[in-house]
Amino acid sequence: MILPVQLTSCAYRGELQPVVEWLQKGGHVDALDEGGYGLLHAAAHGGRLHVAMELLQRGASVDLRNTMGGTALMLAANVGRHAMVRLLLEHKASVDLQYGDEGTALMAATDEGHTECVQELLTAGASTELRGRDDITVLQLAETKGHATIAQLIRQHAAVPPAS
Repeated sequence: MILPVQLTSCAYRGELQPVVEWLQKGGHVDALDEGGYGLLHAAAHGGRLHVAMELLQRGASVDLRNTMGGTALMLAANVGRHAMVRLLLEHKASVDLQYGDEGTALMAATDEGHTECVQELLTAGASTELRGRDDITVLQLAETKGHATIAQLIRQHAAVPPAS
């Protein structure tokens, strides 16, 4: 069953009731709409924690990829939804998944200058060594974009030896 686009919009806007009703009628929690997005993608992008929590409780795949390869974590990080990033990480979202040459959730947050998201992802163990578009690291991206605070966070994270 294809997810109706209007339900994706409901999830984005935080309108939980129509989403729950559709699921109760047999809709699949990980269905994608015609644009290739799922309910959790929409809730994450919109920063709708109550919708995301309901979907996760109903078994939504935290690492479901949209048709472009993005996950809810990547979308939330890209638009600076710090609390959503934390929620998805608490539900074991894979922190280092990559999509195409665009990179990871950490690269998305860095690119847009979302310091709190970067900190959350680094704390969760996001790799600073993976390379994205043009074969650059997240530190190089932060420096290129002029995000000095983020560059400093990345340097500090890279200097701390991993816990054994």
